[in-house]
Amino acid sequence: MTNLSTTTTSFEVLTTPTNATTHRRVLHLIVDSDAPAVTPTDASVGDIHGVFAMPATELMTIRDKQSVPKHLLGQWMATAVCGNDVLSSCTYSAAVVALQAGIMAPVAFCLVSFVLFVYRFVYEEVVTAVPLNGGAYNALLNTTSKRFAAVAACLSTLCYTATAVISSTSAVNYMTILVPSLNVVWTSVGVLAVFAFLMLIGIKESAVVATAMFILHMATLTILSIACLIYTIQHPDILTNNYTNATYPDVNYMGTTLKGDFWTALFFGFGAAMLGVTGFETSANFVEEQQPGVFRKTMRNMWSITSVFNILLAVLCFGVLKMDGPDGIVANSNYALAQLGLVSAGTWAQYLVVIDSFIVLSGAVLTSFVGINGLMRRLASDRVIPAFFIQTNKWRGTCHWIILAFFVIASSLVVVLNANQTQMAGVYTYSFLSMMFLFSTGCVLLKLKRRDIPRDLHAPWWCIVCGMTLVIVGFLANLLGNPQTLMYFVCYFLFVLLVVFGMLERVFLLRALVVLTNLLCVTTKTRPSPEDVLDDDVLDASTPDSSSQVAKSLNDNVYGNALSLERETGKVSGLWRTIRAIKNAPVVFFIKRADLTTLNKAILYVRANEATHYIWFVHFYTEPTPDAMET
Repeated sequence: MTNLSTTTTSFEVLTTPTNATTHRRVLHLIVDSDAPAVTPTDASVGDIHGVFAMPATELMTIRDKQSVPKHLLGQWMATAVCGNDVLSSCTYSAAVVALQAGIMAPVAFCLVSFVLFVYRFVYEEVVTAVPLNGGAYNALLNTTSKRFAAVAACLSTLCYTATAVISSTSAVNYMTILVPSLNVVWTSVGVLAVFAFLMLIGIKESAVVATAMFILHMATLTILSIACLIYTIQHPDILTNNYTNATYPDVNYMGTTLKGDFWTALFFGFGAAMLGVTGFETSANFVEEQQPGVFRKTMRNMWSITSVFNILLAVLCFGVLKMDGPDGIVANSNYALAQLGLVSAGTWAQYLVVIDSFIVLSGAVLTSFVGINGLMRRLASDRVIPAFFIQTNKWRGTCHWIILAFFVIASSLVVVLNANQTQMAGVYTYSFLSMMFLFSTGCVLLKLKRRDIPRDLHAPWWCIVCGMTLVIVGFLANLLGNPQTLMYFVCYFLFVLLVVFGMLERVFLLRALVVLTNLLCVTTKTRPSPEDVLDDDVLDASTPDSSSQVAKSLNDNVYGNALSLERETGKVSGLWRTIRAIKNAPVVFFIKRADLTTLNKAILYVRANEATHYIWFVHFYTEPTPDAMET
């Protein structure tokens, strides 16, 4: 320690006392004194830096590709793509809600409509601030850590899985009206297999086809609503009896059956009614394919359309059908809309509803396969799931591992739940509500941490708080009403979570294998003593985090003493090669200017969220001006 005197030419040296227990660490820095000057060149990037001059022919090719206008979806095509997902819920949600809420089903759907109204502003703020595909995963990735965002990715995966499962089983349930001998479980698996095969041969979702399906479904629901309305006017006694002799369904509260009343019907009915708007988040997953300004219009359209049909069909359901009896809601809960058509207009309306429901629900299955394919490709490129998922086959160029894995998971859920529509609806609702809550969490963090990002509107705080509160209430209603479903949700969620976090923590797991192998595969003579294992100096020096010559020579000296449990021996050399390959995989960060604060934040983010220790800073410039070269 140096103590300067009053003059600038004299000083004295004082010895600072050192505690004998203080650990000393040595920091080794590699300095390349022979680094070349920064000049435009066509050479490859060196160890420190490199400068590229783009060939004129390649630059023109890139500019030509960029100048080609990209086909983006307009308001109604974008609404059709996500509207099929949302409105397909009407085919199975009306009866599920009626079983839980009884005559309070319309009120429950009104509350759900209010939830969507406030969540419109939440989605619009987040997506207009960060207009990238990915939904809740993308929102949290830009406001929190990658690990926290990975949780949202797991929930999105479950949402796609539950969508495929409940859509396929509901489609088959409707087809049993025409073919009563169908086995619902294995026919549902067959439907999933058909769409998995179509995805393997390269079929893609078409906005034109989605629009045609949307128009057909809207027309069918409109015809059904008109027929039911006419029937209700002609037979007012059914609606009067249902509401005059009001009986609220008994509820299953934590495994105990309770007599239903007004509040239980409203509470548990609201939780079940959230199933009727699942798929509301779909538009946020393909915002990059929409024209500027279209996203907000699709959110408005989806809210209005789902609110009208859900509430209207809930009212007409009690105007046409009785609660009990062979023609009632309970007996026909798996295909309630088809029963509405049969009673109100006859066989032709029933067949129309069956065919329409099968088509639109099959479209929802295809949407699930397309959506999970895009999500998994994004996660693999972000190194959240193993890279082998995005390997393409030479036959059709499709990502077969993603498709096959999704088919196996979805089929297993159908078999495990025995195609029970109520149980599958619960799994779907848990996933959907959890993701809605995380999306609103991302909106809050965006307001607090990323205020400088421009956005089209700011969601009021009361909308965010009210929406999050109602989502929690809906989650609790499903949890208390059917706790057994939570077990299935947690099991599948943990499975996906283990795959994701196993990938994120793969370096730690590999190092644990190194330690375990060295601990078990050593002789008594070379096994380190407990004192040596716990020596910080030895452990710090023996961890081969770098493949540089300095680190290698240092490691060799320590390995010669055979003291570290992480030493590189022949038995663990393959593990260490894998670790080095992971840590040497580069992360690219594009910079506009050489701002040290920004560069520091980028480095800290990479150290906290990535397994690699290798980062490239890339700066583009049009001309090699002094300012550009200085950056």
